[in-house]
Amino acid sequence: MGSTTLPGDSGCKVIIVGSGFFGLAAARTYLKVDPSISLTILEADPCLGGTWSRDRVYPTLMVQQPLGAYEYPDTPMIPDDQPQTTGLYGNYIPGTLVCDYLEKFAKQENLLDKIIFNSKVRRVEKIGTLRNPKGWEIYVENGKEDGTPDYVCDKLIVASGQTSDENYPEGLDTSSFTPLTLHSKYIGKNSELLLSDKISTVTVYGGGKSALDAVYLCAHAGKKVQWVIRPDEVSSGLPYFGPGVDAFGQNSNSLISTRWIGKMQPNLYTVGDAFYRFWHSGLNKFGYWLHGFYWRFVSKLTWSAMQYHKSENGKKLIPQMKPEDMVAFWVNCNAGILTQPEIVDWIHEERLIKVHRAIITSLSSDRVTITAPNSNASEPTITEFQTDALVFCTGYQPTAPFFGHNIKLSTEVGVPLPVDKLPAAEEKKWAALGESADAKISALFPRLKTPPPVKLYPRRLSPFRLYRHIVPPEYVRNDDRTLFFLGALGVYNTAILTQLASLWGIAWLVGKLNPLEKQSIEDIEQDIAEQCRWSERRYLNMGTAPIAIHMYDHMAVFDVMMNDLGLNPVRKSGWFAEMFGEYSPKDYRGVVDEWLALNRK
Repeated sequence: MGSTTLPGDSGCKVIIVGSGFFGLAAARTYLKVDPSISLTILEADPCLGGTWSRDRVYPTLMVQQPLGAYEYPDTPMIPDDQPQTTGLYGNYIPGTLVCDYLEKFAKQENLLDKIIFNSKVRRVEKIGTLRNPKGWEIYVENGKEDGTPDYVCDKLIVASGQTSDENYPEGLDTSSFTPLTLHSKYIGKNSELLLSDKISTVTVYGGGKSALDAVYLCAHAGKKVQWVIRPDEVSSGLPYFGPGVDAFGQNSNSLISTRWIGKMQPNLYTVGDAFYRFWHSGLNKFGYWLHGFYWRFVSKLTWSAMQYHKSENGKKLIPQMKPEDMVAFWVNCNAGILTQPEIVDWIHEERLIKVHRAIITSLSSDRVTITAPNSNASEPTITEFQTDALVFCTGYQPTAPFFGHNIKLSTEVGVPLPVDKLPAAEEKKWAALGESADAKISALFPRLKTPPPVKLYPRRLSPFRLYRHIVPPEYVRNDDRTLFFLGALGVYNTAILTQLASLWGIAWLVGKLNPLEKQSIEDIEQDIAEQCRWSERRYLNMGTAPIAIHMYDHMAVFDVMMNDLGLNPVRKSGWFAEMFGEYSPKDYRGVVDEWLALNRK
């Protein structure tokens, strides 16, 4: 039997930044492709797992996907010969189970001794040039005092993710505030204190999944929760929190991960097929009308499941967009899946959870002051209350900060920059490409020309500009195979993406992918511009985040990656299963071996 690896670049030094879901996938895949590399994984935290690390998970934290949907293709979370159930609502996965899984995976794949913990990367420098690359210098916090690099490598994989550097509200002074104050990132580490008898009232600031999780944790423990949501925060395309199981008992993931539902979603990669012409082009009037009718119907069902008008407390969670705006079609910010539906009753009862649509304007002693707009008066309503703890669920800074010190390098590698720091030539180039992309999208998808009436906020950061959301175009242009990124794309099924993007990036690093054989660099840059503008057109405010968004059209993205790798994207037997069957990580089992077999020939 032939080797299951490719001829290696013996002694090649590879560094992966991050040991979360993406970083571990990249490590395992690279070692499978080339076991001769010298691999180091730099992890900022004291434990692996990223979002699901031992320090960050807590008993009630849940994944928004069911068992089987959030695991590596070749490594099931629960062995196939055991019952495939968590015993919980919707078969959703506890965060602690994901943590256990990732720790076991790292041990099983012999990755633990390659991870250097408490090594937060603060700066990277390129050695050589794009045309003559020599590798990378890595500097970490509390590193060498003589100014020399802490690590040097030939290849660099950035897998630090989008939940590393916490974001706090600007201008909010906490210096005289005495209660326990923490970001949602640190709930796990502080959960015992947060749930102790010393704390009776907890204030949670923010919307989205992290806030819902924090509210549930505290209310479940009998704490009084003051849930403060900024007035402009609940403006999502999906109702703020959607039901995790539909009226027929089917898990939401099962529908979203089918090709059928994917065909009901517009996407740039399948323009020209029969589904596009019928549903999306506007050329078939009946199909276009039926598409709109379907999404309005689904929107009403989803909306009614939340029963917003059941209580005054519930009304404060009503999104800007209504069912007639097709809220189940449009996505304006990260939607939350209700993995613990009892919280809906708790919100309506208002016994433990009090919802405020307001801004925290001051913190002093143990008092929180909030200011809320008042539609019936010219002056806002100011409220003050006592609290024993404050949890900021205000998200993360979605950047690659260790490139930010060098504008030229940041531009070359395609990472986000504050829009006022973009070099003029780059801004002009991408603006022109963006206008062309916007015109193309509007022409191809008439529904996207008329979004619902939500307030669109301007970009504060430029987007990641990466080919296939992985490799900087300048690196493709110059055949510089020393760098790629993971996690610069938001999709519904992250687990599948981790494997395919890791394999794609590694294929690039080892010289087995040659994009310029199929596309010119001009075509590649236009494709990148179209992906960026697509995010904005299709996903509104969510699409102005630095990462590209293909939340519900992810299957087409996976197909493109598979085709690039020379692999068959059709993974099921029979047309019916292929169209209506749920796609999950297990459908991509053996994909690395398939690629290795193809490239050994």
